[in-house]
Order: sequence, then structure tokens, then C-alpha cells
Amino acid sequence: MSTEASTAATLTVQALTTPLSIATQPADVTVDAGEDATFSVTASGGEGALSYQWLANDAAIAGATESTLVVSAAAVELDGTQYRVEVSDGVSTEASTAATLTVEEPTAPLSIATQPADVTVAAGEDATFSVTAIGGEGALSYQWLANDVAIAGATESTLVVSAAAVELDGTQYKVEVSDGVSTEASTAATLTVSGEPPVTSVGIGSGTLDAQGVTAPVRNSLDFDPITDGTHTIRMQWSDDASAELQFRVFDLTDGVNLSNRVRGSNPAEWTGELQLDHEYRLFIKANSGTANYSVTLEAGIAFTLLAQPQDQSVTVGQNASFLVDATGSGDLNYQWFLANGEPVPGATDNRLTVIQATLEESGQQYYVQVSIGQESIDSDIATLTVTEPLALGSYSLTPDENAWTLEGPATTLDFNVGPNTDAWGKELLRVGNVLLVGGDFEGVKPKRGRGNELVIQPFLVALDAVEGTPLTSFNANIPWTIDRVVRALAVSPDGQTVYVGGDFGFVALDAITGELDESVSISVDNGSGVSGTQARIFDIAVTNSHIYIGGDFAKVEGQGGFRNVARLDLAGTLDQDWNPRFFDGFNNGRSARVHAVAVSPDEQRVYVGGTFERIEVDNVFTNVARTLADRPISMIVLNSSDGTVRDERFGVRTRLNTKSLKPHDIVVTDTHVFIAWGGPNWLSFSSADGDMLVDGEYDSLQQVRSKGDVQGLQLIGDRLYVAHHGEYLDTTADAFPPEAIVSQDPDVLDPYKFHSYIVDFDSGVLIRDQAWRITGPFGTWGIAAAPDSVWVAGQFSLAGTDSTPVEGLVRFAAESPMVEPPE
Repeated sequence: MSTEASTAATLTVQALTTPLSIATQPADVTVDAGEDATFSVTASGGEGALSYQWLANDAAIAGATESTLVVSAAAVELDGTQYRVEVSDGVSTEASTAATLTVEEPTAPLSIATQPADVTVAAGEDATFSVTAIGGEGALSYQWLANDVAIAGATESTLVVSAAAVELDGTQYKVEVSDGVSTEASTAATLTVSGEPPVTSVGIGSGTLDAQGVTAPVRNSLDFDPITDGTHTIRMQWSDDASAELQFRVFDLTDGVNLSNRVRGSNPAEWTGELQLDHEYRLFIKANSGTANYSVTLEAGIAFTLLAQPQDQSVTVGQNASFLVDATGSGDLNYQWFLANGEPVPGATDNRLTVIQATLEESGQQYYVQVSIGQESIDSDIATLTVTEPLALGSYSLTPDENAWTLEGPATTLDFNVGPNTDAWGKELLRVGNVLLVGGDFEGVKPKRGRGNELVIQPFLVALDAVEGTPLTSFNANIPWTIDRVVRALAVSPDGQTVYVGGDFGFVALDAITGELDESVSISVDNGSGVSGTQARIFDIAVTNSHIYIGGDFAKVEGQGGFRNVARLDLAGTLDQDWNPRFFDGFNNGRSARVHAVAVSPDEQRVYVGGTFERIEVDNVFTNVARTLADRPISMIVLNSSDGTVRDERFGVRTRLNTKSLKPHDIVVTDTHVFIAWGGPNWLSFSSADGDMLVDGEYDSLQQVRSKGDVQGLQLIGDRLYVAHHGEYLDTTADAFPPEAIVSQDPDVLDPYKFHSYIVDFDSGVLIRDQAWRITGPFGTWGIAAAPDSVWVAGQFSLAGTDSTPVEGLVRFAAESPMVEPPE
């Protein structure tokens, strides 16, 4: 047996090949411009050695054949480029996902590129400074400084110094610029102001002179008052006529001396010298040659100062509070009010700040005002607002206060009818704190019992302690002699510092504490008729936070004609010549006037006017008043406070028996309702404020109460309405208020109840009977002053209270109990 061996066979064992794959994809990269950006990829597997090719936006990048791609000094233009890589093993190729390159501009540090430059202007011109800043981490903010003191509100890249004053000459302005991280300060720029400081200029007079005395006088004289204490310039210029020459000299009337020699030789002719406010001066003018028209002005620089500081204000909830500053100075005065913490009050850029319908939350808030002329400013004192709950009045005694003084007659002028009924007549009451002012027609005051030596002679206006009921002689002694006739109207300023008094003498303003005459507010009122015995009279005064409204019988105010029976002043007593509704026709007698009552809505948008007038004219447009069904006038109208034009609201009473004219004696207005005291047909009406006329021609009235005589006075405090009237009861005989007024069904047998109160339910529009006081007298009650401690009543009467206590024209009923819930 044989054996054969085969040839040898070789076993070859090959390694297992892993497929090519990308393990780590390129990632997005963000760099600043100029920085390197690096992308990388990790691949594995494949048949052989791996190769790489990078692409930018799908275009191959030459030489980019490594697993890592470095984009050197990336440019902004590459922002958004997408990079990917293709990896190959010689057999297969794998493409990566794309990665995005973000290239950002580098953040430049904050710097000032253009510095503020020096500025030179003439006095009164605007000066502008500007800066240019670049870089920074965020939005840039600016704060300008004057002599290193921050300028309020100067937060833009440009600063405008308006109407630059000479006093600002040399001021250095710079600005601090901030990006929220760092702050850069500019260099300082200097303001140069050339010229004279601002002055106040007033006209002294003008006219025509003729050296021959043919077409005009040769000489003239002009009296004038200085603008301030100090240097003044008098400048006279005349028409450009080479042949004409004028001259003047200045004379001090107070000292009786010449202040100048003849001023001549130039046109204009000028004199500069010192004048004093407490002196009077006269200018003597003469034409040396020719004929010329001339005008003379007086100039002086008034020191910038605050004449009156804002005063603390105390109001009840819902009332407006007004803060006032009085400043003076040559140039444009600017105002900005601030809270005490320095936060500006938006939009409060007048000399008066009004807090509308104050709330309890605002009580204790403090305010001040910054007054400025150009870049010079003065901060006022801080004033505090106090807001209290509305007065809650309760019931009063029905018998008079035995300690309260009363008036002394006779009343010889109030009704123009001196006869048997000439007892003293209290027409108007005003309570300011614990001071009660009584106006009317009387000789003085006396204790309620007896006359004798205790009589205090103080005619027409007297002040009493409202709690004790005794005279305040310190006030009375200072009442000016100008109040020499009947007082018919009293009102107080919003800040409680000034009392306004109107009557047959005109209109004056008094200090509310001392009674001294306030010359700055006192104005004249006359009818300009020139007829002997004719007198202008003020019947009512309504005061708001910005204006004083007066009504009565007159045609001139401050010597200005054309103001027919109503006018508006600002709180400084200056006539508003652009607000001039004119009331015509009607009549006046001792107790009535063409305009008898004026009231203003709480929002100061509507002015209510009542009287005996029958027509009103505004801007040459005449409007007839509404008429009753018996074609008698309803002398009640509503005006826009803005321009004095007539509004659509109309008011009257619901009755078909008005055969007489309806004449309002008094008006009380709230935000939503109107109360009117009517004479003629004698009604108290309670209406909604819109005064809509009903379809059948009668007038909207939520409720109305009839009186046997004129309804003459109203006062609303909280929800209590007090009504002074002439008749013995209210409502009909069958439903008299109070029932005791009718002691039998015989209408000639009556008990006189001439003063009433109601509780007002504003939601339902209902008057709820409250109290009634027995008062006897020929012309009833007129004035009311209710307060928590008492209610004072004035009129022409002689007995008061359930015990028929003798009084004369004035009585006080003390508080009896706290406020009670209204009856069901």
C-alpha cells in the first residue's frame, strides 16, 4: 500500500472591513470679524486611507483636505457661509452636514467723536450745543450739565438754550454720554452772550405835536408809573421827518424836581435814570420844529423773583385743589410743577397746578414748582394737599342761639323803598373757617337782646366769630371805606386767602384774615351811563380754580365798555376781554338784576347764568331765552366757559301756570345735577345737568317744590340742601312742608316757615324732607352758612325759632345731633 501526499494549501484570514461613516459632524461657529474660525470632522471605517475635501456653499475649497478646516481672519462678508466636508476611502464617499459660520462686527468702545463747540449769540437768541458719540454696548443716553450742574430734561444729543440771557455769559456746558455700562464726559463748551439783559417794556403814550401849534399842540405831558425800583430807560421816537425835532424832560411829581434836562438831538431821544415805585412821574414833551407823530416807551429790567409761594390746600373728596405761584422777571417765565420727591407732574407747566377731584389717596401729597427764565431757575416752597371726607351735617336746633349777635337796621337802600319794613337786611353769608362774613344793608351788629352801648357800628359788611357769634373787631376795623353801599355777593379764593365782595359799590378783594384791601385784585365796575343816581351793582360772584365770574347790572369793567351785566376775570383781577357774552333787556330793582345768579360746574366747563334778561349776544349773534307755555321768559341759560357761547341745555319748571317770568335767584351745580331757586312763579327745582326739554314743551325736572313766595337762596353740603325763601311753607297747602305752617285750611292763617332743609337722594332724583325753621319777616331769608357746628341764616326778618325769639336779619341755630339716616 502506498501513500501519496498532496501539495500544501495556504489559509489566508482577512480582517473584516467597517463601512465608511462620519462620527462627529462639523458644528456651527461664531466669531468676531478678524478672528479664526475652525470646523472639524471625525470619520471612521472605509476600505483604505481616508481623504477630505471641504466645501463652502457647495464649492470645493482649494487645499482644504484635512479633517480640520481653519478659516483665517474671518471677514464679515463670510457671515452666513455654510461649510461641509466630503470624506472618501477610495471606494465610497460620505458628505457631512453643513455648519454655518457667523461673523459679527466687533463692539467698539464708547467714545465721543465730535465734541461740543463754543457758541456766541446775542442776548435773547437761542444757543445750540451738540455732541456725536459712537460705539458702546447698547443704546446711548445723554445728560447735559451747566457749570457741572445737571440740567433737568436736557437728555438729547443736542442742547438748545432758549433766549439766552446775558446772565448766562461764560456758562460752560458739557454732556455725559452713557451706554449703560460706561460713561464718557465731553469737553466743556463756553457760551458767550453779548448784548443787554432782557427788559420789560411798556408804552407811556403817543400823539402828535406841531411846533407851530397849527395842526396839533406844541406841548404835551404824560403821567406814568415806574416798572420797578431801579434803572429805567425812556425812549421817545417820532415819524421820519427831517424837519421835525422833539424833546422831553422827566419830572418827579412826588418830590417836585426835574430828573433830567431837555433830552434832544436824536431820534429816538433817550434818557436813562433811577425811578422809584412809590413815586409818580410826568413827562413833558415839546416840538422844537416841524410836525411829528410820536410814541414813548418805558423800559426796565425786573429782577427774577417769586412774589407769592404756593400755599397748603385743604379740600373735601371730589373737590378741585389749586396751587398758585406768582413770579416776576424780565423775559419769558417758564413753569414746571414737581412732586416733593422731584418727579415732574406731567403737563403741569403753568403758574397754577390744579388737582382735579381730589381723592383721599392724594391727601398728604406735596408739590413745588420750578420757575425759570432761560437757564436761571428758582424752586418754590413745598405746599401740602389735605383731602378730607365730605362734611356730614346733622340736625340743628329749632330755637336760636341766645349768645349770637344780630344785625341793627335800618335797611334804607336794598329795596330802594324806605318805608315801614326798614329793619336790617342780611343779604349774603360766607363762612371761612371760624370767621363768618355778613353782607347786606345794615348799620352794624348788636347782642340779640337790647341795643344800648354794645352796638358795633359796622355798616354793610361785618365779621363775626362763627362759633361764638360775637364780632371780630380786628377784621372789621380794616374794612375799606370803598364798601360804602349794600353788599350783595361774597366769595372766597381757591386758596382761602382772599375774599371777594360785590354790591352797589362795585367789586373789591380783601385779605381773608385781616380784611385789608387787596389793591392787586381790586377793580372798578361801573355802567358808564353818566346818569345821576344810576349805580352799577354786582349781584353774584362765582370763583373757580382759574377765574372769577361776576354778574349784575353794569356795562363797564376797569373802564372797558361793552360788558353787559356779566364778566370774567382771572384770579389776579384782570379782565378777560375775549370772554364777553352780553345780556340784554329784563329789569332791575332793589332785589333783582338782569344777571342775578352765576354758577360754574365742578369741571369748570359750563357757566350757569340766571336773572331777568331776555336776550344774550355773543359775537354779534343774538339768542332769545326760552319761554314758558304762557310765552313768558325763562331767564336761565348755560354758557361754554371756553368762549362764552350758548349751550343747548335749557331749564324751567313743569307747570302750565307760569303766567309770570321765571327768574332764578340762586343756582347750585354738581357734576350730575342742577338746583335752581326760582322767583316769579316760586319754585325750587331739582334737575339733571343736561336740562333736556320734554316732548310736550315742558322742562325736565326730577322733582320740584312750590313755595308761597320767592325761593331766594340755596346751599348744598354733601347730601344736605338748605333752602332760604320768602313764603311761609313749601309745596301745596294740602301738602305743606312743614304741616305746622298751615294752622287751618284758611290760607290767611299761616305760621311763617321761611327756611328748610332736604336730604338729596342723587341716585333716585328725590328730595327728602328734613327740617324747617320758623322765621317771620317781610322779605324772608336769603343767606345761608351751614357747618357741622351750626347753621347761620340771614335775611329781612324780626322773629326766629319755635319760641319766636326777637332777632333782626341774622340768626344762628346750633347743631343738635350728629348726622342721621334719611327717613324712609
